[in-house]
Amino acid sequence: MLAIRRVPSDRLLALLLIAVALSRLPFLDAAYGANIDAWRVARVARQMAETGVYEVSRFPGYPAQEIVSSWIWRGGPWALNAASAICSVAAVWAFVACARRAGSPDALLAGLAFAMTPVFFVNSVTAKDYVWALAFVLGSLSSILRRRPMIAGLLLGLGIGCRITSVPMLLPLGLILFREMDKPQRWRAVAGSGLTTFAATGIVFAPVWMRHGTSFFTFYENHARPDMWDVALRFSRQVWGSVGLIGWAAVFIGMAFRFSRKHEQPASLPLPHNPFFVPALGLIIVIYGAAICVCQIRRAISFRSSLRRWCSRAALRRRSVFGSAVFA
Repeated sequence: MLAIRRVPSDRLLALLLIAVALSRLPFLDAAYGANIDAWRVARVARQMAETGVYEVSRFPGYPAQEIVSSWIWRGGPWALNAASAICSVAAVWAFVACARRAGSPDALLAGLAFAMTPVFFVNSVTAKDYVWALAFVLGSLSSILRRRPMIAGLLLGLGIGCRITSVPMLLPLGLILFREMDKPQRWRAVAGSGLTTFAATGIVFAPVWMRHGTSFFTFYENHARPDMWDVALRFSRQVWGSVGLIGWAAVFIGMAFRFSRKHEQPASLPLPHNPFFVPALGLIIVIYGAAICVCQIRRAISFRSSLRRWCSRAALRRRSVFGSAVFA
C-alpha cells in the first residue's frame, strides 16, 4: 500500500498565497472600483506624479497609499488594483501567521475563509485603501506575537498612514505586546513600539501637514451617513455575502445541536498562550462599535434639529398664509 505523504504546512501556505493571488488576477483591469474614492486616488496619483506636489485624494489624507500610487499610476487600473491585491496576499499571510501563533489548529482554513470573504475580496481588487491598512495592521500583530515590538510599531505607523482609522489599534495591540514580552522588557517594549508608531505616522503625514496644516483633520461628506439598517447590512450580508451567512447559520445550528446533547462533552477550544489576546480582540470590537454608535447618535441629533427647523418654517408659513387671508 502506498504511504500518503503529508504536505508540509509551509508548502500549503505557499499554495494558499498563490491561489489568493491568482483569484484576483481576472478583476485587476476592471477600472478602479465602484467607489468614487478609488477614482480620487487615481486622479491624485497622476497629479502628484506630474507636478511633484502632494495633494490629498480626500481628507484627512491617506498619504502612504497615495504616494505609492503616484509611483505606479501609469499602469492604470491594473497597477493600482494589483497593489491592493498584493496587500491582500500579505494580509492573508499575516493572518495565518497570527492564527498559528494563537494556537489555531486550522490556521490555513481560516486564512482561506478570510481571503474569500466578500468584502475583503472586493476591496482587494480596487484602488481603495482598506486592504493596505489591514495588511499593515495584521503585520503589526504578527510582529508582536513574534516579539518584535519595533517592527510592529513601524508597520502600525504605516497602516495609520494608509488609513487614519487604524489609530485605535494602538490600545489593543499595546495590551497584547505588554503581555507577550517578558516582565523586565514589557514597559520598554510598549514605549519603544509606541514611539516608533508615532514617529512613522508623523513622517508619513508630514506632506499632509506641510500642505494643509491642521485643517486636514476632517473628511468629505460625499454621501449620506448610513442609518442603523445600513450599518446592520454592512456588517452582515455585505461582509459575508448570502452564502457566508448561510454558512454562519449552519455553524451556530451545529454548535447548538452539539451542546444540547448532554451526554457528549464538547471539546474545549484551544486558547492562545497570551491571556490578553482574546480580550484585546473584544476591545477592538468595542472601540469601533462605539464609534459607530457615536455616529448614529450624532445623526439622530442632526435629524432632530433638522426636523425642528422644518416644523418652525412650516408654522411660520401657516401664520403668514393666515395673516394674508385676514388682511386681504
